[in-house]
Amino acid sequence: MPIYIYWGEDDFAMEKAVTLLRDRILDPLWTSFNYTTFLPDQGDCVIQALNQVMTPSFGAGGRLVWLINSNLCQNCPENIFSELKRTLPVIPESSFLLVTSPNKPDERLKSTKLLKQFADFREFSPIPPWKTELLVQAVNQAAQDIGIKLTPQVAETLAESIGNDSRLLYTEIEKLRLYLASSNIPLT
Repeated sequence: MPIYIYWGEDDFAMEKAVTLLRDRILDPLWTSFNYTTFLPDQGDCVIQALNQVMTPSFGAGGRLVWLINSNLCQNCPENIFSELKRTLPVIPESSFLLVTSPNKPDERLKSTKLLKQFADFREFSPIPPWKTELLVQAVNQAAQDIGIKLTPQVAETLAESIGNDSRLLYTEIEKLRLYLASSNIPLT
């Protein structure tokens, strides 16, 4: 799907996902031509973004248009909704629209229902502190992403001491990676 809606309060996890998406879509040599961001304080940023996403990409790679902190799924005027209805079904395969928001999409809105038909929604909310199994899974996933091995005791200790702060988790795992210095044995 060429449309992604990322929402939630975990800014660090969302930022990592945006970086992964951007690196997957864009060719590094053509980024300045094919990557556009729109801030919410620009007057008609949604209309501009929809026009931009309809433009074919230049050179190699795809085009990424990012609506930052958009309220498209919380408040959508009728003129923007009609533009969404007209544009979403015909977005080129090489163009991608990314909409990020800290707020949960309002399922009752027509714009959200329309976007549900065409977009991939992903939630980036912090893990509740009482769900220790999920926190341990997040620690193990971060360790795997960074490339170190942890024993179950170390993973539980990190989950208990760090909690649900994903930025702190990746910082601490990175420190452990430096401490292990490319050793392939699990940290005890």
